[in-house]
Amino acid sequence: MLNTKLQNNRGISIYITLLIMALLLAMGLGMSAILLGQIKIIRGMGNSVIAFYAADTGVEWALYNIRKEEGNGNVSESWDTDYGYSVTTNPCDLKICIKSLGTFKETKRAIEVKY
Repeated sequence: MLNTKLQNNRGISIYITLLIMALLLAMGLGMSAILLGQIKIIRGMGNSVIAFYAADTGVEWALYNIRKEEGNGNVSESWDTDYGYSVTTNPCDLKICIKSLGTFKETKRAIEVKY
């Protein structure tokens, strides 16, 4: 009788093993999906910093032109195919509004200054 019970339960160990392996596989795939998303975000942060500095360069350029030449206007400048900036200056509320858009690859960051 004991031998018959063991023969009837022989397939349960394979079933449990497959269930555990499927669970571990699902957890591994879930973790890899999360990590790949995080890697893309981290890679984009580096691009974001460069785009922000390009926008900052545009603001500095506009402030320099306003102080030196007493002029304002729009300019778009790019040093490479990957990065550049475009600056728009407009009068607003007795001040000058400077909006600079820096780009690097597909990342864009903007800075707006009232001077």
